[in-house]
Amino acid sequence: MAGRLSGIQKAKGLSNTRIPVRFPVNVQVGEGGVPQAVLVRGRWESVTSVIESWDVSETLMGEKRMIKSYFEIVTSRPTNLVLFLNQVTGSWYMEEPVSEG
Repeated sequence: MAGRLSGIQKAKGLSNTRIPVRFPVNVQVGEGGVPQAVLVRGRWESVTSVIESWDVSETLMGEKRMIKSYFEIVTSRPTNLVLFLNQVTGSWYMEEPVSEG
């Protein structure tokens, strides 16, 4: 089963591995596709800063293509969030780490 820890991993003390849970989210973007606001629990929160951004890509048949654009942001609450844009579907998601154990 994907995401489950083996007995060896648990024995090595890896039972607190964080597995992200993804939720669809509404995002307003600005120039260059950078998030400007995100709808969190029914309330729009403005993005006050982008801490980090990175892309995840894959190579298929010798052609490299970007499949996800991630943004670690700080909102007006202030709250740190990780968002990503699925480049294939155009859908935005918020990622929340949860402990497995």
